[in-house]
Amino acid sequence: MGTPAIRATAVLLLALGLAAGASSLAAQEPGAAGSQGCFECHATAEDPMEFLGGTKVQIRVDKAAFLASAHGKLECVACHVGLDALQHTEADRPTRAAYRRGLVKRCVECHGDAPEHANTAGRSQRRIGALLHPSEGENAPLCTDCHAPHSVLRGEQGRAGATRGCAACHDKVYATYAASVHGRGVTAVDSDAPGCVDCHRGHADVGKAEAGRNVRLGQPCMGCHGDREMMDRYGISTNVVSTYLNDFHGTSVRFYREEGKEAGMPTLVCADCHGIHDVAKADAGNTRLMKDNLLQVCQKCHADASENFPDAWLSHYEPDLANAPLVFAVKVGYWVFIPFVILGLSLQIFAHLVLFPRVQRRNRAKGVPAAPPPPHGDGDRLVQRFGRRARVEHLLVMITFVLLLLTGLPQKFSDSGWAIWVTQLFGGIDWMRAIHRATGIAFTTLCVVHFAVVLFGVLSGRMAMNIVPNKQDFTGAIQNLRYYVGAAPEAPKFDRYDYRQKFEYWGMVVGSLVMIVSGFVLYFPIAFAEYLPGQFIPAAKAAHTYEAMMALLTIIIWHMYGAHLNPECFPIDKSIFTGQISLARMRHEHALEYEREQARLGHAAAPAPVGPGAEAVAPAP
Repeated sequence: MGTPAIRATAVLLLALGLAAGASSLAAQEPGAAGSQGCFECHATAEDPMEFLGGTKVQIRVDKAAFLASAHGKLECVACHVGLDALQHTEADRPTRAAYRRGLVKRCVECHGDAPEHANTAGRSQRRIGALLHPSEGENAPLCTDCHAPHSVLRGEQGRAGATRGCAACHDKVYATYAASVHGRGVTAVDSDAPGCVDCHRGHADVGKAEAGRNVRLGQPCMGCHGDREMMDRYGISTNVVSTYLNDFHGTSVRFYREEGKEAGMPTLVCADCHGIHDVAKADAGNTRLMKDNLLQVCQKCHADASENFPDAWLSHYEPDLANAPLVFAVKVGYWVFIPFVILGLSLQIFAHLVLFPRVQRRNRAKGVPAAPPPPHGDGDRLVQRFGRRARVEHLLVMITFVLLLLTGLPQKFSDSGWAIWVTQLFGGIDWMRAIHRATGIAFTTLCVVHFAVVLFGVLSGRMAMNIVPNKQDFTGAIQNLRYYVGAAPEAPKFDRYDYRQKFEYWGMVVGSLVMIVSGFVLYFPIAFAEYLPGQFIPAAKAAHTYEAMMALLTIIIWHMYGAHLNPECFPIDKSIFTGQISLARMRHEHALEYEREQARLGHAAAPAPVGPGAEAVAPAP
């Protein structure tokens, strides 16, 4: 009994040793253990295999390349199911098309349920739910046509291989792409250069039509060139995206993308200047960004564009003294002027709202007579201050100003969520621009009528020049500030319009002229570029934008306080809406006008009863 037991033990130990050796071999060459029999033939095969129907295919497999590939740990029969492991018979051989479709099913079994993940370039790789290449029929490309199954790699190297797979069918396009800056870069290790699938994305889109739509929306280009971390690796500035999006065309693309619309040819996108498959470096000798070529691009939509017109595009540069000095001068001028004006107005409000009450309290504590209290009621008798024309003008200015702001500011701040919401409220960017231009024309007409009426009124003697600043306004402004801080014993007396109202009026006159002139330059850029350097167009845009911001800040900070939020105006001054002002308010705010009117009417210091229908105090402007 001992002898059979010893023999059984020896056999068992031998079997365990062989199994351990096989396991060690498999560990050294993943996937090789179950595929060793396959490699005995396929690693050295010279003759092709003939499928049912006569199609012949090369069956030689590079063993080293397979073991180093992403599928190196798989056994051959994991994909090639239904084949006899030792020999292939005629019954194993379907048609070439049927066999390829069978392989795709095996791809989907593993990759179809793979979760989305990001590769080293940060691009989204989507699960394979179905084959989405637009071609149909037996020759339609399948997984194995782009991803060589016996040598497929992971990550960026896999992208390069998939890109080369496109060349089998798209040889002419691929030749153009391979010579481009993207084509030369995609083969580099850990390259971020886009391959075919980054723009066409065969696993997610429907082919050429969808890729073309994405190009018209600038998505493939801006996705990479707007990635600061990625661009830093190659020394490329992300300003190329920000400067484009701040331009007319880029703003349009951004809104079209939010609206789910396609940007048509009137909108210039990256590919129009840089090309699609033949993208070159901006400083390359064959670049398409040179002025002559850019003019040709502009003339595709603007047939009458002159040689000056391309200078309207600043070529992704931020304005400075060396590049676009006129635009730079306009911006710097407003960067200095706007804070200077707003700070001055804010200090005036601060002195009146904070310092003046302290001075009053200190004077009362010292027994110094306080200033006469402002009128806080409209129970006093009223006189006419503004005529119908002035009231209608003010109402129309309010309406057009608000509309211009609502339709203009979203274009400046197009990257903000509120801008998208307001734009959609107006029916989209195209409708909003149409409303903005129509309102601009209405505002221009209103200004022209106003200036014409004022000029006629002054020349005919029917209207006094009481809105023009004079020396008394400057001395009055200084005395008023001194009064607010306690350095002057009494406030100055003002006429029909004080220095604050005159400043606001002439500020609006000058601002309106700037907005109208710059608006027409932007409305008719081709015509203006015929006679002026193209740089005037972006300079006009800068002036238009900053002047609008200046007007908005002035209205919010200065006008709203002076006319409505000033404690001395409570209840709110409604004279510009009703046309009438109380004698008490006139005596307090326009003492010189009040005294002159009383003298004209032959009254003493105390006002005589004057009803709402009495004669106007002064001609309405």
